[in-house]
Amino acid sequence: MMAQNVISGSHDADGWTDPPVTSFCHEALFYEGDDDLMSATERFVREGLAGDDRILVVLSGSKLDSLRGALGADAAQVQFADMDVVGSNPARIIPLWRTFVDSVGAGRSS
Repeated sequence: MMAQNVISGSHDADGWTDPPVTSFCHEALFYEGDDDLMSATERFVREGLAGDDRILVVLSGSKLDSLRGALGADAAQVQFADMDVVGSNPARIIPLWRTFVDSVGAGRSS
């Protein structure tokens, strides 16, 4: 598994290796299978929560349920959207993202 920040970051087994950015960036995650996806996503979300970042996760319903279960009480701090619903009309994806960004301010919280 390898994740790479589209702007300039990278990820390894110990976490994100680049310093935090102060503007919006889109992370790309390359994974092998559902277990790898869920493990990496949970780790990424927990790192974001530890950094007081606002989190939006968009996955298919069964994966959302799995991630919510893995996060336990921390799931209450994460905004979730079902890609099966949002992605059924791709024109909904960007408005969902814009609403999220507008609600928390652009970039990571400080």
